[in-house]
Amino acid sequence: MNFSSEFIIANLPLNWKDVLWGYRHKLIGWRTPVDIAVARTNDGQLNDPLVDELSVVDKDSVWRVGEILDELAEQVETSDEFSKKRWLYLSLLLLQESVGDQAMKLQGIEEIYTDFDYPEEIAGFVPYMPSTDGFDPGKHTFAENCDRIMAKLNRYL
Repeated sequence: MNFSSEFIIANLPLNWKDVLWGYRHKLIGWRTPVDIAVARTNDGQLNDPLVDELSVVDKDSVWRVGEILDELAEQVETSDEFSKKRWLYLSLLLLQESVGDQAMKLQGIEEIYTDFDYPEEIAGFVPYMPSTDGFDPGKHTFAENCDRIMAKLNRYL
């Protein structure tokens, strides 16, 4: 996945623990936390020296990103599991919005399912997983099966 700062900021306000989780799991590079800090600094609602410090990190001080995020994340009272679910959602949303071909979306869902360690909440629309709601894919066309999976993805999102 290739998350842009703009996509993240526009679609889901992440707390600093979420940002740290995405950074540690290599879903985002150093530039994205900096961009998020700049956006939060520019909106005028936040006055935090750590966010200010993060907002001015450049290529010469990129090593500071992890340290600053660690400190910022300490101020947030959510779990890593919560952050993981938020990144799962963002991953599926990005897939839905950026991939036009349905077959590629199905493959992307499978990859996300694997990358996020097989989360139960999305198993119902992973193409190779058995149906748990009585639906028999063998009685439907490939297109009908794809449409059903995409409808489940859309409901999840």
